[in-house]
Amino acid sequence: MEEIENVLIVRDDNIGDAVLFSGALRHLRHKYRNQRIRLCVSRACRPLFELCPYVDELIDMESLIPEWLRRISKKHHLFDNSLIRVFDGVWRKLACRQHLADVAICPVRSPRPLPYGIHGIVKAVSAKHKIGIAGDFANQSPEQDAAAAAVYTERFQLPPERCWDHELEITRDFLAYLGISSTLDDIWPEFWLSSEDLARADSRIPSIQGEVTLGISPASSVWWGRSYPPESYEPVFQALGDFRFRVVLLGAPAEIEFTRLILGALKRCSNVTSIQDLAGQTPLRHLVAVLSKCDIIFAMETAAAHIGVALRKPTVVVMGGGHYGRFYPWGNPEINRVAHLPMDCYRCKWRCRYSTIRCIQEIPPTAVAD
Repeated sequence: MEEIENVLIVRDDNIGDAVLFSGALRHLRHKYRNQRIRLCVSRACRPLFELCPYVDELIDMESLIPEWLRRISKKHHLFDNSLIRVFDGVWRKLACRQHLADVAICPVRSPRPLPYGIHGIVKAVSAKHKIGIAGDFANQSPEQDAAAAAVYTERFQLPPERCWDHELEITRDFLAYLGISSTLDDIWPEFWLSSEDLARADSRIPSIQGEVTLGISPASSVWWGRSYPPESYEPVFQALGDFRFRVVLLGAPAEIEFTRLILGALKRCSNVTSIQDLAGQTPLRHLVAVLSKCDIIFAMETAAAHIGVALRKPTVVVMGGGHYGRFYPWGNPEINRVAHLPMDCYRCKWRCRYSTIRCIQEIPPTAVAD
């Protein structure tokens, strides 16, 4: 440990995955208490960690991966794969040279294969020790996973029977591989908000005695087919009878068009007393603060769902079977509920055999209301 000065942690996750990993940083900070810790994440995830006291420096993943090369390759077919790999390798080496590290840690169970993604970054970093995870083939084939072994000095081997274990369980066991003892409660996700984040949420959603504030994040940013259909919302609220709600509608800028459809459906529901449409208006930390003000959170299997559970809020998550159990459900089953339609094709990794995502689209409104 005396020989280690710089530690680089690399993740190329979506926001929900980054939320699930956030609770591990405190333990990594304790292990590397005298070292400088750099965390490399996507720009979308960066706001989650900007105020984190356990990280000394944030690095944008996009600065190390030349996305412009891939855009060129799509538009100009003369740029074949071999040329792209040459340019990519040169760019990555130059970009990673400025980020010195003695230890590079890749705590992602199924990175994208070489030459892109995390494997390519870890390969380019001049660290003596490079630690990763092997054995999960969600985003890579067994052959690609085996090829990545040359990048690392050591890897935590994930047995095949554990490929559907929840992310938190894998993170706990990876920390144990690093010599860090923890429980699932120990690595519960954390958020680091500013007073401005909290004050802005307070001004947007003041507490009103006797009203139930229901935060709804209705869109799946992956594709709308993984979202509960807008025409099902009115029957859901009809089945809720006399329960009355003040609704806060949430979504990313790219989801505004879809949330408008939900807005129209909610306006026809007599037990929705008011609707505050914040779609496209909640940067990531502000979204966390807004969800902390809600009494109940209704969401698809997206970042909002993970944030809600991490905040220990009552949540109802509509989800399909593509990755059932790997990311969700988790938390307290008494308050963190799932509305789903079990089918024999569950865990298809979203390679759906049907023309529509039946395991989501056909969930009965009464099941959601219940």
